[in-house]
Amino acid sequence: MSKWKSELDQDFKSGSAKYWVFISKRDRNITVVKLPYKSYQSKYFKMTNVGHGVFDFAVNPEFTAMLISSVIDQGDSSLPFRLTSLDG
Repeated sequence: MSKWKSELDQDFKSGSAKYWVFISKRDRNITVVKLPYKSYQSKYFKMTNVGHGVFDFAVNPEFTAMLISSVIDQGDSSLPFRLTSLDG
């Protein structure tokens, strides 16, 4: 267990991860970005560790547009949402 705790602590402190999940409750969009290795940046976003648990985050404008794009209502009384998986 201590091995996992140490590894998770390192990931949180570095800000690097292999999977990034973006969730918009308002737009009902869930987007998963899978990177080939643990990183804090991809072609869609970049995060910078400012220090003391503070991070700056920049998102590609095209990716932002995709994240907030409207979900199509199927007209069958279902609750529409979008789940997208991308390689980063």
